[in-house]
Order: sequence, then structure tokens, then C-alpha cells
Amino acid sequence: MNALVSICAGLAAAYAFLWALLRFTQDEREPLAVNTTIPFISPLISLYSAGFRYWSMNSRLPIYTLRVPGVRLYIVNSTELIPQIQRHTRVISFSPIMIRLVSTMTGLSKEGHETASYEPLENHGWALGISRTIHQTLAPGPLLDVLNRRSVEYISESLNKFALGKETKTVSMYKWITHEVLLATTEGIYGPHNPYRDPAMIDAWYHFQSGIIPLLVGIAPSLIARKFVKARDLVQNSYERYFLNQGHLHPGTPSFTKERVRFEEERGLSTTDLAKMETATSIGILANTLPGTFWLVYHIVSDPEVLEDCRRELFSAVKISDDGTHEVDMTCIKTSCPILFSTFQEVFRFRGIGVSARMMMDDFLLDNTYLLKKGNIVLIPAAVQHGLSSAWGDNVHEFYYKRFIREQRGAKSKRHNPVAFRGFGGGSTLCPGRHFAATEILAFASLIIMRFNIRPIQGYWQAPTVENGNAAISIQTPDHDIDVEIEPQNKKRWVVTFSGSDKPMDIAAEDIEAREDKKEAGEIH
Repeated sequence: MNALVSICAGLAAAYAFLWALLRFTQDEREPLAVNTTIPFISPLISLYSAGFRYWSMNSRLPIYTLRVPGVRLYIVNSTELIPQIQRHTRVISFSPIMIRLVSTMTGLSKEGHETASYEPLENHGWALGISRTIHQTLAPGPLLDVLNRRSVEYISESLNKFALGKETKTVSMYKWITHEVLLATTEGIYGPHNPYRDPAMIDAWYHFQSGIIPLLVGIAPSLIARKFVKARDLVQNSYERYFLNQGHLHPGTPSFTKERVRFEEERGLSTTDLAKMETATSIGILANTLPGTFWLVYHIVSDPEVLEDCRRELFSAVKISDDGTHEVDMTCIKTSCPILFSTFQEVFRFRGIGVSARMMMDDFLLDNTYLLKKGNIVLIPAAVQHGLSSAWGDNVHEFYYKRFIREQRGAKSKRHNPVAFRGFGGGSTLCPGRHFAATEILAFASLIIMRFNIRPIQGYWQAPTVENGNAAISIQTPDHDIDVEIEPQNKKRWVVTFSGSDKPMDIAAEDIEAREDKKEAGEIH
């Protein structure tokens, strides 16, 4: 009895201490602290139990604070506050977050970590320098043209082979699509010595990416995340062989890979650390593109109305030669298929759950109202923005494939608030590969819906649940696969062409702003 009383007294004392700590360390100018039933502990429990759905629980607040052990999390919901967060890149910076994630996830050496950490807010530092290099080599233009053509050509040829043989084939839809897109992406990025041609490398990568969260915890990973460390090491060893064999220097390897490696070699990174850096890069390259492609195909083929509308648009981009070859103009698809492109964007709105993160480098008064303290983390959850009825209308929780098509009302054109679309992040965390990924995803989906009929084995379509997806991925992943029958509509050869250089697509708010700026400057009409 005495022991029980002592335990209860101890718990009460601990609870009182936590309440006092919360009260006396929370500045009244900071955003409101929420989920404080058990100070510092309740947010962790809620985040673990609710997953990405947690962010919508306090979506009515423009900004609030989660007090967790060791750090404050400032959660930004307001579309008015987000641009202000994104403008102050030196005070509210992604670079320290990026360095910590890469170093912890990949196990960089001490020397590699010091190189990555050098001058994180300066252009000559690794963090901003590598980001600039990636943006330059993935910007719409000749360098991206090469990358897109190689990946799309691989998709076209692979589907040509798939269409041969038996009339109908049975596949697990998610597994098949992600495998095809993984190979197409890596063939384009790594060239003739693509390390992903080794099936063992592919298996290891899938295991590694499923363990990102345990690896990021960083506490005794060789014990707590043993199987993921093993998979990560296999991926890194494959990349190290690729670099030692100078696969990145092959004439057929695109500038995207060559320039990144050159930049990091110039900063003295060892080949082993180069391989570790590339392991981190692979997450950005593949992790969201693979499920994104699956969801686009799923939402089209599972709805007869969407399928009919998209097919009607797409066949206007097809030319049939005398020998029966079907030629698809990818440039036409991107510029003249608004329903397909709207469906693509709606996938990333409806399924997008990414959280943009930044670190406070100094105390800052946001909007002259909210005090954000140095050393803490700012988070912008896409799930909140994507669920705003004020931005998307009363049907915000439905998948509406025409949502991104402007509807004419009188002389004015109604458009969604572009800040509320976070499918590819925004500001300094805006995905630099969004144009590459969009082209590849659209190409794969287009060829699939024009060339094949897809039917679920169970006789009806049922969307997979997404309760147990990878929390480190910015788009939902299905909990289970769908077995389907795929029947070719014809067995003629299909080829993909690009009638013009890749031009920017209006994917994110920044793309729209850049186009409007050029239009005002008279650079485009």
C-alpha cells in the first residue's frame, strides 16, 4: 500500500513539474501551445496514434505550438503565413534540417558530416550548393529534355515488350507499376551503368526506404534498426561500386548525376560518403514518384468517366504511321490535355501528406504577432492545406479530377489558391524534380490507359487503405496491393516523341508566379 502511495505521489509530482515547466517556459507571444493534457508527452502519443491525420485536428488555428521533449514544433496552417515563412530563408532555414536528415539517415562519416555542415546558410556551403546544382540540372530546358527522353523511352519500350505474348496478363498493380517506374527513372538518371539493373539492389532499396523513420531516430541503429541498416549498406555498396567504376562519367550519363558528383568531389567527399549521399538522394528521386504514378493510374482506370475523358484527350496526341506504329507526342500531352493534368494534380492534393520542415536560426516575430524562438522547428503539413474547404470548396474531401481546370464565370476565371497546393512542397523545400517526375508519371499513365484495359480480379474496384503507410513519404502508400488483369487494346508498336523543348508546367505556386512574372516582363505571351 505504501509503495502504491509512493508511486502515485511520484507521478503527481512529475505531472506538476511538467506543468510548471510548460507554463514558465512558454512565452505568451509564442503560438498557442496545444495538446497539453500530459505536458510534452501528449503530442508524442497523438502523433504516433493518428499519423498524418493528426495535423487536421487543429487545422482551425493559423499557427500553434507542440511542446515535445527538447524542442518546440511550430505548426503553420494559414495560407497567409506560409509565404512569409518561405521568404525568410536565412532566419527560417531548411539547410540544418537537410544536413541532419542526410547525416543521420545515411550514417555519414565524421569528415563527411563536417563537410556537409560547413556554412549551411551560405552559397558556397554544401547544403545550398548541392541544392543549387540540382535545381540547375532539373530546370526545364535542354538538360531536363535529355533526362526525360531517356526515362520515357524506357517506359515505352518496356510496355511494348509487356504487350507481347498472352492476350491478358495478371499482375499485382502497385508492385508492377512501381517496378516499371523505378527502372525507368534510374535508367534515365544513372545511364548505361545503372546500379538498379541488379535485382538485389532493388530489393535492398525497398527495404531501406521502408525503414527511414527508424534510421532517423538515430539511437543505436545497428540494434534498433538492424535490418534497415543492412539494406542501407547494400544500397550504399552498390553506389560505391558505381562511382569506383566511373559509371557517373559515362557519356550516356546525364548532367544531373555528373554535376552532383562533381560538386561533392570538389568539396573533398570520399567515395564512400559520395555513395551515402547518393543513398539519400535516391529517396528524393524515387520515394514519391512511385506511389504517385500508382495513384494516378488507379484513379483513372477505376472510374469509367475519368478514363473516358482522359482517353479522349490523349488520343488527340497520337499519330498512326502507315506501318501501324502509334506515335505519342509528349509535348502535346503536357500542353493539350487539361483533364489529365488536372487529375495528376488532384492525385497529389488528395494523396499528398508531406510535411515541410525548417529550423529557426534566430528569434523571429512572424507577421508581427507570433514569436518563433531560435533552435526550434517550423512545420507546414500539406494534409491541412489540402483539406481546406476555403481553398478547394465543399467537396474538398472527395477526389474530383477536374478540380484544377479553370471554370469560366462571366469574364473572370476562378482558380484555387496556389499556396494551398503542397503536393511538391514549397519555397526552399519545393521539389526540384517536379517537372521530371510529372513528365514521367504522365507518360506512364498515358501509355497505360491508351494501350491497355485494366480490370480488378475481384470484379470491382476498391481503394486500398492507407493507415500503415511510410510516414517519411510525402504521398500516401497503399496498405495492400490490387491484383488486376491487363489486356492490350492492340499489339502495335508505340513510340514517344517530344515535338518541342520541355517548358515549365504550372505545378506549384512558384511555377505560376514565375510564368506570370515572365508574362509581365513580355518574355512570354
